[in-house]
Amino acid sequence: MTLYDLYLDNDVEGYIVFKTLSRKRIMEIINHYYDEKLIITSESFQKRGECLTLSIDRYFYDYLELYFQIVKNKKETTIHNDLFHLSMTSPLEQMVHNQVPTILFGTTKLFQSFIMISNIRHNQIVLDIHFQNGQSYYYVENKVYKLKEKNQFSKLYKKFNLDKEG
Repeated sequence: MTLYDLYLDNDVEGYIVFKTLSRKRIMEIINHYYDEKLIITSESFQKRGECLTLSIDRYFYDYLELYFQIVKNKKETTIHNDLFHLSMTSPLEQMVHNQVPTILFGTTKLFQSFIMISNIRHNQIVLDIHFQNGQSYYYVENKVYKLKEKNQFSKLYKKFNLDKEG
């Protein structure tokens, strides 16, 4: 099964949701990965409850790639043996290491709401996909697998307080 089988195509509408109100922090993360080559400014973000959102108006897979870049683990940090203290080369790397909780919230062309969130399964970073109808999947290495977990959508929806407007 692929992401297309889940009706996730370029016409998906939605948001990348950051559990922070710090526009500056998010912009530093994005600029770190994209060398300020994206046409995203701090004004691109809208406040929704206790979160900031970045609207996905088209090109869903580009935003999915952006989401992956934001949440993936940084491998350039070095670990010293003194009590596993992390040695960072800049405050930005420290911030990237302390990830901002982030989800991708959207609606398919068939009006099915979903939430995507990164997770670790079988010692791999995967993308969990939870639909409003209770079905859950995870995506790894360009394949989609069904999860036995049910109703994770509502738990994440509440955690990110998506009912609240600005």
